Amino acid sequence: RAGAPCGWISVSRSRIAARRPDGRRVDHQDAADAILLAVAELLPEELRGEFSDLSAWRKRVGELRQPLELSSSEAGPSRPRSGHRGRG
Repeated sequence: RAGAPCGWISVSRSRIAARRPDGRRVDHQDAADAILLAVAELLPEELRGEFSDLSAWRKRVGELRQPLELSSSEAGPSRPRSGHRGRG
C-alpha cells in the first residue's frame, strides 16, 4: 500500500474499536488482547501459548475488531515490496 513504511505488511484489514457495542470505552488491555488474538490466528496451534483457545478469546475480545473500509485501489492483497529502501 502506498505510503506504508518499507517492510510493513498488512495482515489484517481491520482495526480495533475505541468503544464496545454497548458504548463503554475499550481499555488498553482488551485492545492489546484483540491485537494479540489477530497474531495468534496466524500462528500454528503449538505456538499460540496463552492464546491457544482461540474461540474463548474471540468471545472475549473478537467484537473489538472492525473491518476497514478501503477504496478500490487499496482493496488488493498486501505483498512485500520488491525493493528495500532502508535507512542509511
